[in-house]
Amino acid sequence: MKGIKRFFRAEDGVSAIVVALLMVVFLSVAALVTDLGIAYYKRTELQSAVDAAALAGAYLLPDQEGASAAARNYLQLNGVNPANAQITFTLGSRGNSIIRVGYAQQKRSYFANVFGINTLNYSCNAKATTGIRAAKGAFDYLLFSGSPTGTLEMKTNFHIYGSVHSNYNFTTSYRNGYIEGAAEAVGTAYANSGVVVGALISGAPFVPMVSFTEVINQMVPTVFDQSYWLPAVNLVAADNCMYFTGRTRIYGGGNLVLKKGMKLTGSLYVEGNLYVYGANIQGEGGNTCILMSDTSVLYVTGSIYVEKNFKGAGSIFAGGSINFAGGSDKLTDKKPLTLYSSNGNITLNVGSTHGYGIVYAPLGNVSVGGGNTTWHGSIIGNTISYIPANLTMYANDVQLPFIIGSRTAFLIE
Repeated sequence: MKGIKRFFRAEDGVSAIVVALLMVVFLSVAALVTDLGIAYYKRTELQSAVDAAALAGAYLLPDQEGASAAARNYLQLNGVNPANAQITFTLGSRGNSIIRVGYAQQKRSYFANVFGINTLNYSCNAKATTGIRAAKGAFDYLLFSGSPTGTLEMKTNFHIYGSVHSNYNFTTSYRNGYIEGAAEAVGTAYANSGVVVGALISGAPFVPMVSFTEVINQMVPTVFDQSYWLPAVNLVAADNCMYFTGRTRIYGGGNLVLKKGMKLTGSLYVEGNLYVYGANIQGEGGNTCILMSDTSVLYVTGSIYVEKNFKGAGSIFAGGSINFAGGSDKLTDKKPLTLYSSNGNITLNVGSTHGYGIVYAPLGNVSVGGGNTTWHGSIIGNTISYIPANLTMYANDVQLPFIIGSRTAFLIE
């Protein structure tokens, strides 16, 4: 027994040496882990700053100078020196602009230098672009009245294969109608006994209008093939039908008055009001006042007045009212027509025809005359005073040339 005790007393010094060596190893590993943990935290912090910078810059694309300034500003706001950032731009497969923000950083190590590691190097990259996030709201419905004080009243025979909504009351005064989906009203929803409704809902939530700003940005050109100065007086083209091709801008704030009709196959931007009279379009007889192709775009900052009939498709945007005063507008089958008035009313007559697309007057009244009309898409107004007799509505099944929604930036790397 005494021999065993002497053996363990003899080993006490060795144990102390082993423990000391292990402590060195443990402390060294702990030091390295501490440095790596700090580096990981710093890199995560830097990546967040780079991501934010790329997203901030993307919102200003395709303006590369503005995007670069915004990205550097966000780096600085997040405590990162913007002078050391690498910012580049490329084009994506959809022709969309892409911003890339890269940043390399070097930090002095605190404990890892015992292993000969004096600095820790890491880099972060982020790519961002923009897209349109599809809107819902009013465009979830085929027929929509946005006024909180105006009743949506169905005064004629109708068959609607979708839903309708009123931000006030909904009622039917005709005893023959069909709504496949819901008839909603923030106030009271009422239907006559002869009207079939999938769901009649009173006390529905208020539904806001949807911004069309990004639609305008997508569709209206900013670069033009030809521009003409129109002073603040009438410019009258009286002799012949006016033909507009390519991208044309007429600016200056006056009224453009066309006495013999117009044909549009490109884009026409008018600063002021547009008045179209007469009908002298070759091959179209004497009733067609405006002829538009399905890819054409008409943008007028003021109001549009058309004396006789509209024929065709395309996109028509106005700051003021759009008034098609003729009694028989003809729409191109299976081609979308978009009518948008940002501040005024929309009036048209589309009897005995099929229409595809959107009629949208978020601050004004919509009046669609005619009879035996089938419309594929949404009719939306602050108020709706008239719809065609024997109206049939379906969801739009042809592709629109734009996405309705809000512009958003997102990371792609």
